[in-house]
Amino acid sequence: MALALSNLTLRNIIAVVMMMMMLFECEGYSTERRTSPRSCGEAEMCCQGQNNTCFVFGQRVDRSEDSKRCYCDSNCLIMGDCCMDYHHICKSTDCQVGDWAEWTTCDNPCGYGTRKRKRDVTKYPDNGGHNCPELKQRRACVG
Repeated sequence: MALALSNLTLRNIIAVVMMMMMLFECEGYSTERRTSPRSCGEAEMCCQGQNNTCFVFGQRVDRSEDSKRCYCDSNCLIMGDCCMDYHHICKSTDCQVGDWAEWTTCDNPCGYGTRKRKRDVTKYPDNGGHNCPELKQRRACVG
C-alpha cells in the first residue's frame, strides 16, 4: 500500500511539473537563462544627446557599483555616467569640413559692398564630437 501511495504521489508530481512546463511554453516563458546586455557594445547602442532610454545595467567609467545604470548617450560625457566601454564603442567623431571656396566678387561694383565664401561639411559630428565651425564668411569690399 505504501508503494502504491508513493507511486501515485510521484505521478501527481510529474503531472504537475508537465502542466507547469506546458503553461510556461504556452505563455511564452522560456527555461533558457537570458542575460541582459551589460555594456554599450553588447547592447549595440550609441545614442546622440541626452537619451534616457539609452542605458544598460553595467559598470560605469567612474567604477561605481556594478549593475548600476550606465549610459551610452553622448550626454553621459557631461553627467559622468557612461558605461566602461563607451569611449571605445561610441567613439566621438568631430565635424570635418572641406576647403573654403573662392571669395565672390564684390556685390557692389560702385562703393562699399560684401564678398562671401563658404565651405561644406564633409562629415557631421557623432557621439559628442565637436560641432562644425563656421561654414560661411563675409568681408567688406569696395567695388
